[in-house]
Amino acid sequence: MALPVENNTNKALAYLRHQIVTGALKPGERLIETEIATQLGTSRSPVREAIRALEQEGLVVHEPHRGAIVRTIGRDDIIDIYEMRMALDTLALRQASRQITPAHLEQLENYNNTMAQLALEGHYDRLFEPDFNFHKYIVQIGGSPRLKRAYDSLMTEMQNVISLSYSSQRLDVEMILGEHNIIIRGLKQGDLAKAEAADNYHLKLFCQAIVESYFKQL
Repeated sequence: MALPVENNTNKALAYLRHQIVTGALKPGERLIETEIATQLGTSRSPVREAIRALEQEGLVVHEPHRGAIVRTIGRDDIIDIYEMRMALDTLALRQASRQITPAHLEQLENYNNTMAQLALEGHYDRLFEPDFNFHKYIVQIGGSPRLKRAYDSLMTEMQNVISLSYSSQRLDVEMILGEHNIIIRGLKQGDLAKAEAADNYHLKLFCQAIVESYFKQL
């Protein structure tokens, strides 16, 4: 029995998104509907709908005479995204500071400990997930559905760049963990200014490292 079109579209969307954010599909690479449909065992229609959704997410663009290609992110794009993320992180910290509990703090420490262990074992390509979860969890603590949607949309657009940068091993993991610890202490002590300052500093350095790392790999 054939899957409904919407199920095939979701399948194609999940597959293509994963291929892009993990770097399996490189910036500038063409998305050929017939080839993708064959790989997934589906018709071209769900693949076409999936590509349209990826355009809305900012991961794919259409170029004349080439069709759909994986978007190449420029330096200005990265800086713009991180300026937006800094604003969202600041709001997330303010909201979370009103809801924070010892259980929340323990979970944030768990994410940090996971990052430290992965770095110790040399698994730099796997550091993105606990780091992303650390910041996303702060958004979740605040409890704003609108902020969560905005944050998720922004991070989807940025995941392929961040993943490639982590795998390069050029990021200062000790710095990231240190800033995370300051954020945790700031939330624990009710010192919002300390948490915000650490987060902003963390993101500025991270943005600089990503620009340097990402463009060395293109």
